[in-house]
Amino acid sequence: MRPAQRRPSGSAASTGCRQRRCRLRCRDRRPSDRQGRGRSRRGCGSDCTTDLGPLSYGALVLATGAAPIRLAVPGADALLPVSDLADHARLRARLQGARHVAIVGGGLIGCEFVNDLAAAGLVVTIVERAPRLMDALLPETASAALRAGLEDAGVTVRTGVALSSVATDADGVVLTVNGETVRADVGLSAVGLAPRLDLARAAGVDVGRGIRVDDCLRTSVPGTLRGFALVGRSAQSRRAEWLAAAGQSRRNVA
Repeated sequence: MRPAQRRPSGSAASTGCRQRRCRLRCRDRRPSDRQGRGRSRRGCGSDCTTDLGPLSYGALVLATGAAPIRLAVPGADALLPVSDLADHARLRARLQGARHVAIVGGGLIGCEFVNDLAAAGLVVTIVERAPRLMDALLPETASAALRAGLEDAGVTVRTGVALSSVATDADGVVLTVNGETVRADVGLSAVGLAPRLDLARAAGVDVGRGIRVDDCLRTSVPGTLRGFALVGRSAQSRRAEWLAAAGQSRRNVA
């Protein structure tokens, strides 16, 4: 016989209990009788309007994703955002024959691109307004180690500086950073994403910086849940493709 196991105590057990209660609360809201279950499959009286006409539903998941944050500086549209497959395709095309890439934004995504592009043999400059890289995610010691590693790879790291304008010329992009000029063949914006809230607002869902939900991800509108957008084949496979192209382009130039 196996000895009886004691229920674990502490925060992990508490969290597990909260999760189980959450699942039970969500489950209890489903119709329990035969007629109710039939309505749930066909939709329970709620509907949304689509290009193909009204669509009834029992539960609606909002998974509208996010859009790149636009920098509020003159000429910022010259910087390429990279948040979906179409953006990756545009970046891949622009990297053909490029030698120097400037990246604005020293968060997680910006540092990933810096590392990948430097590994592909490109000269990279990263510009970050905060005093250190990944300021919101890493402690000071880890951030310093990250910076040292990138600089050892040949990356120019500029932190605690302000981007005031972006311009283009025949050679690429020209960034004005703290009154100084940074030139590059390609400019990339990696300052973050903002959730797409237009549909939620139009539906009367309570929003702030994002969609406000309870512990079960339910919004303020009954039957409406917040979801998370998933990219199938995804940007990862496309990233591998354009990184390979970038490396080949760099070798051809050399």
